[in-house]
Amino acid sequence: MLELAVAAGGIGTFDWDLVSGRLMGDQRLLDMFGLPRNRSVLHIDELYEAVHPADRDRVEALLQQAVDQVGVYDAEHRVVLPDGGIRWIAARGQALAGPDGRTVRLLGAAQDTTARRDAAAHVARVMDSLPTVFFLLDRHGRFAYVNAEAQRRLTRPADELLGRVIWDELPAAQSSDVETSYRHAIDRDEPVAFDAYCPKPLNAWYEVRAWPSPEGLAVCLLDVNDRRQAHAAAQLHGAPAEPLAARALQASEMQLISRHAAAVLAATFPPGPAAEPLLADLAPESAVVVPLRGNTQPVGMLLLCAGAARGGFSDDDLELVGDIAARAGVVLDRARLDSTTIATVVTAHLQPIASPPGAGRRSGGAVDAVWAGGAVDAGRGSGGAVDAGRGSGGAVGAVWAGRAGGGGRLRFSNAGHLPPLLIAPDGTVTVLGTTPADPLLGVGPVPRHEHHVHLPPGSTVLFYTDGLVERRGQPLDAGLADLRRLLRHLAGSGPDTVCDAVLGLLPDRPEDDVALLAVQVTGA
Repeated sequence: MLELAVAAGGIGTFDWDLVSGRLMGDQRLLDMFGLPRNRSVLHIDELYEAVHPADRDRVEALLQQAVDQVGVYDAEHRVVLPDGGIRWIAARGQALAGPDGRTVRLLGAAQDTTARRDAAAHVARVMDSLPTVFFLLDRHGRFAYVNAEAQRRLTRPADELLGRVIWDELPAAQSSDVETSYRHAIDRDEPVAFDAYCPKPLNAWYEVRAWPSPEGLAVCLLDVNDRRQAHAAAQLHGAPAEPLAARALQASEMQLISRHAAAVLAATFPPGPAAEPLLADLAPESAVVVPLRGNTQPVGMLLLCAGAARGGFSDDDLELVGDIAARAGVVLDRARLDSTTIATVVTAHLQPIASPPGAGRRSGGAVDAVWAGGAVDAGRGSGGAVDAGRGSGGAVGAVWAGRAGGGGRLRFSNAGHLPPLLIAPDGTVTVLGTTPADPLLGVGPVPRHEHHVHLPPGSTVLFYTDGLVERRGQPLDAGLADLRRLLRHLAGSGPDTVCDAVLGLLPDRPEDDVALLAVQVTGA
């Protein structure tokens, strides 16, 4: 009966005598290794020679380990047949000790597993062709198989994942609903199915399905990002450009997203490269949108996100967020009103000059060049004002310039810019108002300083922002020196010519916005 069972299973047996070095194998074992049937007695080296070269060192090491420890030998490896064919063999043996406790014999059996291996390889090829994440975990959470899509999404090849514990590779998912569900499936031998946001490196919502087996857990992840976003958009009444912002501002109330914040926010923001990487990086599970209220109207909005590991927002959290938003809204409203009031007062007390023929505005990429062409007659007594630009962050930076009295005297005040330059008819370049510029408009109740300069006929004054002369890796003084050298050669040139030449100092891709204003004095 034993012989029938062994024959039915296609099992070959072997008996290795370590004292003599002889190995006795039955005909089925000889057939597996491609050895002649008339050789029932072999030497162990003959079996080693038949083992595939890539597996030989591993097989020798496992056999030696079983011998040294008087333990169990267990290995699956390839053999190379005389015709060049490849066969897979699974072998298992038990070492037996002599009177002195050292191994003297190793008895074992081997089975041809080529058909099973081929079937597994076929299944693997099929699984690799699927655009779905699929992997197998053993009962300790170690990767036993990962298909091609799983390797792509996890950004790791199979040889770096196999044998690794999943929670070491996905630490952000540890102690989450995902881990709880996996352990539930294994411990209770029950399949599970649920939706979950999987953090880096997966960075997406998936429908997770997991099936337990005696070996561990088979897991399939189906990307449902598009489906969830469409569902969230439907819940948000068609998802206008900023529905959460609109609801928060219109109702002047806090808006709380307690679950699935990533999908809701993805459907909220306009699609494109701006929001998607940010949401993927934040991976929010919950979020809160709070309007920033000013004295008369909302002035902005605050968005706070929390990941799944942190948990949702508690009542204490929401109370603190509301208090912060209330204080921030008042501060922003005050800053906005201060800047608007100052700019309005300044503008109301200035009489804008009409742009002479040739005045214009040029814009190209990061360059915003603004200048007044033509000339101002030094014999006329009208005053004038020019707004040379608005600084970043909402604060106002301006230059006011006007004719003061008769002759050629210029009266100006500088808020936040570098001092202007005067180009005399003889080519001399002079820095005007060398004292530090006053702060930007709206920055505190500080006194403003006026400068009074004599302008000879034929002279030109150039007002400019620091983007013209400031470069990364270059001192500001070097940029100013280059500008002054250029201006010496532009004496007597018209404002348009001066501005065109000065813009030639800029690199092909300027690092900052640039504004220019050239004013030339003519007449007696």
